[in-house]
Amino acid sequence: EKPVETLASLEVQNSIKNKLNGYPAKAKNNLHRATIYVPVAIAAILKHKPNLISPAVQAFCNRDPIDMKSCRAMKYFPPENRVLTNVTFTKCLYAMLIHSNYMPDRRTGWNLPASNSPDHKAHLLGVKVACGFEILVSQAKPSADIEADRGWHTYLKSLNDKGYFKGLLEHSIDHNNLLNKAKEYYINHRDTMHHNPVIGQEILELIKTLDYNAEEMKIGEGNLPKDDDDSWLNISPEELDKMLQEKYG
Repeated sequence: EKPVETLASLEVQNSIKNKLNGYPAKAKNNLHRATIYVPVAIAAILKHKPNLISPAVQAFCNRDPIDMKSCRAMKYFPPENRVLTNVTFTKCLYAMLIHSNYMPDRRTGWNLPASNSPDHKAHLLGVKVACGFEILVSQAKPSADIEADRGWHTYLKSLNDKGYFKGLLEHSIDHNNLLNKAKEYYINHRDTMHHNPVIGQEILELIKTLDYNAEEMKIGEGNLPKDDDDSWLNISPEELDKMLQEKYG
């Protein structure tokens, strides 16, 4: 068949032109560079593969109580040995991280400067990023304790939503029998049921294989580029309306 030349309406063409106007140079305006204080291994990983900042931020901002157990343990990224490093976020990711409230547990080893200290932001951002990486790694392999396995709770919720327990009273004999069958099935099949272990597995491999020098990274702290101005976070309602109008019409 011969291809047929088609021409979209002028309205559609103008909409596409407005979306693409200024790109690719305009893409830089959607980025934000900031200094964060993170465990040395994370600084090395982000230097090797900067795009891992995205899943780490999303994992932290979408955390649940099971994820928080990993953040309290910090098995893979303990806070004892940290460095300053400069990271490039999208503005969306940076805003998500800034506005996600979190007070780290001092018992884990986090020691934040006072909120009025110029170092506070870098430290708190670093804690959040480190927790995001810890969450991702914790999802790489299923926990031996099924109750601490996030995948199990996701699977259990799915069973509840589909009426698997037939309205049976929780903790009743029949309910427990069905629950035990579900646990047995999950344990036997969870390697194929986990939704997002790949990124965590990649990070685990990087922990094992990346070669980095902590002392050199410490020395490099004095040569980090300046943070970008984040006053764009303080947007007025009028400016927001204008941005939405330009983006969505």
